[in-house]
Amino acid sequence: MDITSKNETRENQVSELDKLASDRKIEQGYIPQSPEQDKGVLHEAIGEKIKESIPEYAPRQLGPNEESQEQLTSGQMHTPHYCPNEGISEELIPEVQKLINITFTDGVEVALKYLKQTGNLALIDAYHDTLVDEVFKDLIERKKIEEVKD
Repeated sequence: MDITSKNETRENQVSELDKLASDRKIEQGYIPQSPEQDKGVLHEAIGEKIKESIPEYAPRQLGPNEESQEQLTSGQMHTPHYCPNEGISEELIPEVQKLINITFTDGVEVALKYLKQTGNLALIDAYHDTLVDEVFKDLIERKKIEEVKD
């Protein structure tokens, strides 16, 4: 596969996952007030996509100190429930990177098929978090989401 085809495949996968998140926003009738909220919606949408293929996977839910979806729709401030990849164990990192590469060359469904065969819920969770990071980064580069400034 040439570089142009790889870039197109990545763009297609990012667009597909962005559409899932956009559809989720429309269904829930809310407009995120910050990039962190956009990332939270993306995390939820990708988690649901994974769960469709791997029903035993349970994406992280909002914790007790975080706002409910109802509070998000009202536009109140929110602490995102998304957790960055800092907690991924060293032994999972190469496997996660392999899965990300599969996702952006062969598609999400192919990566999920492989993940389902592993039955490794820690790997699935690490893949979920990393995929959200990668898609979010691409959406910022495409200027579909405003970059978070410190």
